[in-house]
Amino acid sequence: MKAKNNIVKGVILMLVTCGLLVSCSDFLDNEVHNITYNDVFWKNEADANAATSGAYALFRTAMLKEDPFFIWGDLPAGFFSAIGGNGWMVADAIKGGFHYMPYVESAVWDWTNWYRVVQQCNLIIDKIPGIPDKEFKGGDPVVLRNQYLGEGYFMRALTYFWMSRVWGDLPLEITPIYESSDIVLKGRTDVAEINKLIISDAKSASALMDWGADPGAMKRATKGSALALLAHVYAWTGDYANSLLCSDSIINSGTYRLEAGETLRNVFNPNTTTYENIFYISKSNSDKEQSWVDPGGYLGSMASKTLMDPYIKNRTSYPVFRPTKDVLGLYFTDQKDSRFSQFFGLTNTDHPIMIKYSDVGYKGSNYTGAYFESNMIIFRLADIILLKAEALQALSRTSESRDALNLIRKRAGIADVDATYTGELLKKEILNERIRELAGEGHNYWDQLRMKIYPGWYNGARTNPEYKSYLWPIHDDILKNNYLINQNEWWKSH
Repeated sequence: MKAKNNIVKGVILMLVTCGLLVSCSDFLDNEVHNITYNDVFWKNEADANAATSGAYALFRTAMLKEDPFFIWGDLPAGFFSAIGGNGWMVADAIKGGFHYMPYVESAVWDWTNWYRVVQQCNLIIDKIPGIPDKEFKGGDPVVLRNQYLGEGYFMRALTYFWMSRVWGDLPLEITPIYESSDIVLKGRTDVAEINKLIISDAKSASALMDWGADPGAMKRATKGSALALLAHVYAWTGDYANSLLCSDSIINSGTYRLEAGETLRNVFNPNTTTYENIFYISKSNSDKEQSWVDPGGYLGSMASKTLMDPYIKNRTSYPVFRPTKDVLGLYFTDQKDSRFSQFFGLTNTDHPIMIKYSDVGYKGSNYTGAYFESNMIIFRLADIILLKAEALQALSRTSESRDALNLIRKRAGIADVDATYTGELLKKEILNERIRELAGEGHNYWDQLRMKIYPGWYNGARTNPEYKSYLWPIHDDILKNNYLINQNEWWKSH
């Protein structure tokens, strides 16, 4: 009963601090609530676990509410077409060339949910070191405290990494807010400084956590999660030497291995065991983490937006987000590629759709009460191997780069790239391989920006570096309530 009460207090603390965060750190309103549970929380391991679980829950909301991970990371890349209608204005905007951003899907342009994660992590980093050793009952107190603290650093770094790619310069919040006197109105810190914090936090997380051994436990952070984040942020900032070191540490750890080509969809199935996943958001129905499928197909989960009959029974309308036959044919020239059948399917009307998020169940009779429980992958081994190939190509280690690329091609059952693939041709093929492997997982737009192989709409005035037109707009309410923050340059006139 005591542990249960502590979890309840943790949830209350999480909600109150989130309310405080929205009030000031997100600069969306002026009402502040004092925290009344601080003196009775942060006393033992159960409190640490409840607070850390709260951070994951908040991150889940930030990533999955209106699916900004997909809208940001996939739609601008051009692999998926997006149909409009029913107010699906982001789809219309990107279909039209990412030239304007009607403010409909608020999660796409509002950083509120993301700063809630930051605030929760700031509390974890501030408070968990003060919990006495004797209050950690589940094992070695040093190991347990380090794990929770490492998770706090990792989740803060991961949250800032997502935000910095989307909006660029950000208000830097690393001090926990306990009461109204802690609140300070802040402008935006240069993204280079944000990246330094991300790297510092991820290094701290890596030093504090171990590798973990249970593939089912990878929905909580480990050393591998922190190193995967480091590999990405180093590549994002052009430090390919350090990106390669982190990638090799993961690959050579013996903790992860590639799923077989014929069972590749296992990485998304919450009811199977795979050693490929490094960090993911679980959506298991048995753990009450599932999302509901919207009957109309425009709201709800990724299943709602990417599937139809036979993957969602009795859904006859085409999904909002889908690849075309032409695009699939462009990237999958060899239909023996296991990803063609494992990640994509044909509807009853012979229309191609993505089936990565096709773990659909039904609560009611006659296929009613549909729910979706596919894992949302943040990092997996194939991603890291391809990131290694990219780093080696950038470092002019061409033969080794081809070898890394061919590991993924071999798993997919397609021919190796040969010695004719060098320079820009090899670089472009690595990007193509990342699209074949990771489409729909929130990577491909960031891959294009990082590798400077831009989508077709990125031309003309958009290429002026002063505009930073690759960034996304900031919510008008944030701008109105904080005079220190201005809109990103491109969106001032769009």
